[in-house]
Amino acid sequence: FVPGRKGGRRMQTSTPSPLRTDEHRGAAPQAASMQDSALMQRSDDGAQRVLFRRVNAKSDGAQELASGEALLHVMSKLGEVGKSGPDDAVVVTGATEAQCFMGVNHAIENRAGVNLMLMRWEGAPKKVLIVEKSSDTVRYDEGEPVARLSHETVTILERMCRFCHFTLKLAVLVEDRVKRELPTCRFLSTLDDPGEEDDQGPRTAMPSTEQDRRETLQRNLGSVDFCIAVGHDGAVVQCAGLFEKAVPPVLPLALHHQGIMTRVKHDAAEAMLSEVVSEGFHLGMRIRLRCEFYSFKTGESQVIHALNDLVIDRGPSPFLTSVECYCNDRLITLVQGDGLIIATPTGSTAYSQAAGGAMVHPDVPCVLFTPLNPHSLSFRPLVLPNSVTLRMQLTPTARSVAWVCFDGRHRQPLGQGDSLIVTVAHWPVPIIQTNKEDWVDGCNAFLSSMVRDFVSRFKLRPAL
Repeated sequence: FVPGRKGGRRMQTSTPSPLRTDEHRGAAPQAASMQDSALMQRSDDGAQRVLFRRVNAKSDGAQELASGEALLHVMSKLGEVGKSGPDDAVVVTGATEAQCFMGVNHAIENRAGVNLMLMRWEGAPKKVLIVEKSSDTVRYDEGEPVARLSHETVTILERMCRFCHFTLKLAVLVEDRVKRELPTCRFLSTLDDPGEEDDQGPRTAMPSTEQDRRETLQRNLGSVDFCIAVGHDGAVVQCAGLFEKAVPPVLPLALHHQGIMTRVKHDAAEAMLSEVVSEGFHLGMRIRLRCEFYSFKTGESQVIHALNDLVIDRGPSPFLTSVECYCNDRLITLVQGDGLIIATPTGSTAYSQAAGGAMVHPDVPCVLFTPLNPHSLSFRPLVLPNSVTLRMQLTPTARSVAWVCFDGRHRQPLGQGDSLIVTVAHWPVPIIQTNKEDWVDGCNAFLSSMVRDFVSRFKLRPAL
């Protein structure tokens, strides 16, 4: 995982360099730009591990083959490696998280992989994005109610921005509304800032059209090295929704109450940021959905990414939703009810969990298919692999339109002829974690918070 972005820093995994064996080469001479190589190393348990890679000569990275292709290639070309003894084994790693082991008896085993990586900077980071999402305070400006940040939130954000700029020597990028709340921090830059100059000369005019604003936003986000999501879990969702392609590492910080992802309190922000910038840190990958909405009336399509879920409901209509659902172009069910939820493992603890769906660990690569008050008793929550392609559209006999929203935003109608295609996005959301059990601790706090609050109101009676 090397997220190389224009203007940003590059990171590399901290793994031991295996030995390259030049005697084992691939058997594909027709591709001149491709070069096959086998990498060998011996693990602590004495087993020989073979990592087969196909290296593109025109790029600086290595693209691993799929597990099945790598297994067949190693079985045909590297069969002599497993002849050294009955205790040795050949290990083939592919593009998937699991590892495929082939012993001398040609038995194939699976060993669980860990979706947690130790990352280190190749160069010092230069720019950080701070995204805030918390409970706003309603204030009155000239008699009109205006949502403003609380005094405590402003104080915390100002301290954090000054620490990043003056101590860590980082350029700080914030949202427009945050900069308006911090007038003393003149060093802050906004997301729609056109910048100083480009290839055509200095840029002084602000973007006028929606397309210009979108291009300016993505250009400024392309140089961000890592992000800080301040608030609750919604801050992480809001931060991930800004990026259309690759997402830099995100550090969640709890502002008032800890969530499932926001496990680090804002009091420890300075120490955590110093560790992230100067030392290595662990990343946990969170998959997100790529939702392509096709409009029959306009003939245009729109791509929206969702970290938590997308929800199809009946909206204000009194009629049941009637939606056809296809999995890899095969009909799986006809939704008749209040709607359905398609969630990621990250969103399994949100709306999907409240609707009766399973809570799934973020390391499990899957997509959740949860109904909302189904009219048919045969429709039950499903857990599908992350390789599926889902397609939803209204049935010809639907009595009203349905409504769809993505992470609670971009709400729009789903009418006759419209379709919604959902796949797992190519770019995940890397979350900076303090340890690999952040999700377990977050779920324990999330599920036990209401119980503790209820029990704390009563005093325990002494045993008789």
